[in-house]
Amino acid sequence: MFKKFISVLALALAVLMVFGACASNTPASSAASSEAASSDSSASAEESSEASATGEVTKITAWLNAPLENEMSYYEDFSKAFPQYEIEYTLYQDDELKEQTTIAVQAGTAPTILRPKVGSQLNDLYAAGALANLDAYSEQYGWKEMSFDDIYDACSKDGSLYAVARSTGGYWNTLYYNEKYNQELGLGLTPDTELTLDEFIALNEKLNAAGHQSLSLGLLDRWPGVILMGDLFMQIATPQIIDDLNSGAVTWDNSDEVIQVFTALQKLGQSGSLIAGWETSDHMSVNQAWAGGKTMFMYCGTWWPESITDGFDGVPFEVHSMALPSIDDDKSLKGQMFFANDAYAVNSAATDAEKDAAACWIDYTFNLTGMEKKFEDAPIYTVNKTFNEKIQAGEYEIKDLFKEHTFARQMDLPQMNYADWAFDTSVIEELKLRIFDLMSGTITPEQAAASVAAVKAELN
Repeated sequence: MFKKFISVLALALAVLMVFGACASNTPASSAASSEAASSDSSASAEESSEASATGEVTKITAWLNAPLENEMSYYEDFSKAFPQYEIEYTLYQDDELKEQTTIAVQAGTAPTILRPKVGSQLNDLYAAGALANLDAYSEQYGWKEMSFDDIYDACSKDGSLYAVARSTGGYWNTLYYNEKYNQELGLGLTPDTELTLDEFIALNEKLNAAGHQSLSLGLLDRWPGVILMGDLFMQIATPQIIDDLNSGAVTWDNSDEVIQVFTALQKLGQSGSLIAGWETSDHMSVNQAWAGGKTMFMYCGTWWPESITDGFDGVPFEVHSMALPSIDDDKSLKGQMFFANDAYAVNSAATDAEKDAAACWIDYTFNLTGMEKKFEDAPIYTVNKTFNEKIQAGEYEIKDLFKEHTFARQMDLPQMNYADWAFDTSVIEELKLRIFDLMSGTITPEQAAASVAAVKAELN
C-alpha cells in the first residue's frame, strides 16, 4: 500500500506542498564552497522573493519511502521559506517503491525525483536511460567534497554522477545483546568479545536453560540472509570478491570463499540459534521481539532504533554490541558494508526547470543541515563525510553504543555495497531463495553455489 500526502502551507488552502529553490550552495555546504554559497544564497533569496511575487511556480513530483519525523519537519520548514517549487509526494513501502518505480519508468510516467537503492536498482535505471546526469549540480553544490569516495563512485556511472546518497544502513557485522541477561547468566560478554561461530552456537544451552532464545533473525523477506552473507564474506575476503563475482573473474560454483560462507550460513540456520519462527518472521518483528526480551541477540545495522517502537526508549535494558561471530579463528575483518542504502536521483525526462528544482531539493537533504535533521531522528553515522567528521570532532554527540569496538574496528576498512543490492537483480533474487534453503537445510552449499552460478551465467 502507498500513502499520498499533501502538506498545506499555513496561509494557503492548496493541496500541494510548496518547496523553494535553495542556494547554489547552502550555508551548510562544505567550507571549500562557502564563498560561493554566500553569493548564491543572496541570489536565491531574490529569486524566491520574485517567484513569490509573480506567482511563478515549478511543480515536480517525488516518490519516496516514509521520511523520519524530524526529516519531514525539515522539508516542511523549507517549503515555507521557498515557495516557488511545489512538490507532490507519494510514499511507498520499500519493496513496493522499487516495483512501482520500475513500472513507471517503463510506462514513461516516472516522477521527477526517484529514490533508488544504490546497486542493482540504480544500475537498472541507468541502463533504462531514466537518470539525469548530475555532474553540473555536484559541482554547483559541492556534493563530491562532502561524499565518501566509494559511495560517490557507486552513485556514478561511466565517470558521471547520477544519484546522491540519502542514508546508510550503517555498520553491520555486529550483534546487539541484552546486558541484563548477560549479567544474570554470567556469559562474560563485552563489546570487545569476538567469538567463532561454534563458540556462539555453544551459548544456546545456557540461554535455552534460562528460557531465552538466542538470535533475532527473520527471513520472511529474505534480504537479511543476503546481508548476512555479505558480512561473512568480509570476514574472509576483501570487497574485491564482490567485484570478481560480478565480473565473472570468479564464479559462484568455483570459489572457496563462496562455499565457506554458504557452509557457515547453513551451520547457523541449523544450529537452533535462531528465534522460533524465523522462516515466517520479518526483520522488524524479530527486532521488536528482541526489544521485548525474547532473545539475547539481535542482528541489524546501526539503524535498528528506527525498527523498534520508541527507538532507544523502547528497549528496557542496557544494550551493548559485539562482533558478528566469525567463520574461523581469524577474527579480523577484511572489509565492511558501510554504504549508501538508498539515494535520490532525477528523472532524465524532466524539463531543465524541473531538474533544477529537483537538484535543489536533493541538496537540501544532503547538506549539513539536512544531515543534522536526520541525526536528530537517528544519532548514527551518515553518508555525508563532512558531517561524520564533525561527529568525530565532537560537534555532535553520537550514542555511546556506536562508539564501541564493534564499530571502531570497521571504520577504516575497504567498503562494499550492501550485499542485497551488490549484484545483478536476478542474482540477488536467486541468492534470497538459496540462502533461505541453505539455512532451512534443504540444499547443500555446493548445490546453492551451482544454482546461483547458473543464473549468473544466463546474464553473460
